[in-house]
Amino acid sequence: MPGFSGPELAAAVSDAGGLGHIGGCFSQAEDVRLAIEQVRRLTAKPFGVYLIPQHSDHTTFRTCLKEVIKERPQILTLCYGYYGDAIRKARAAGICVAVQVRSQAEARMALRDGAQILIAQGEEAAGYIPGQIGLMALLPELIALAGDVPVMAAGSVHDCHSVRGLMAMGAAGVWCTAGFAVCHESSAGKKVKQRLLSAETGSERLCCEPVPDVEQQAPSPHKTLRQNSLLRRFLSSSAEKIIRISIPYAFTGGRGLDR
Repeated sequence: MPGFSGPELAAAVSDAGGLGHIGGCFSQAEDVRLAIEQVRRLTAKPFGVYLIPQHSDHTTFRTCLKEVIKERPQILTLCYGYYGDAIRKARAAGICVAVQVRSQAEARMALRDGAQILIAQGEEAAGYIPGQIGLMALLPELIALAGDVPVMAAGSVHDCHSVRGLMAMGAAGVWCTAGFAVCHESSAGKKVKQRLLSAETGSERLCCEPVPDVEQQAPSPHKTLRQNSLLRRFLSSSAEKIIRISIPYAFTGGRGLDR
């Protein structure tokens, strides 16, 4: 989540047993370096960096990628673009590479280029570019296609029941995003968090359409974006409950789901 998942949130998720990510529309390679350094000051656990080629110009993406390769976080996650030799270069530096995909065609391209993890983005997911296929249909297709390559599931992963269901279908893990925006460590402003907390299943235009908030902890570098019913239920319960449950279940493989 660009603008929301900074070093504090990435470190908190990793410390809780997940795989935290620094979220990704960086304007300068220096921002990448500083964010990685800060995460390392906050945690000794593995973490990743999330880059979105389509939301930056080619030169910016290449310079940010160069910084990631230099700093060597444990994982680089890519989505929405053609990466050229990015996957090969990251893997040569010892960095695991995951790619978020929305179809079999995108999955084949990622596997051809050497992706070590696929993230199946169903149309339910709160992605910057809408998914094309429902997760219940997409996930089995990609698991069959990927062979020994792990496939994670993304799309309306909002409680322990959805995590267990997706794992039972064969997902190697789950990819959680917008639910983390309400956590204490999130850089989202209070008004954005409140919009998420008060949203219902059919709510439109949630966290990715910026809300003015003078208390925003960090400026969001990404463009003004709109969600059209893609965030499916980030929850009507209290902020306290979401903050307690959201971090432990991400990437846990079933640990801590009832906490």
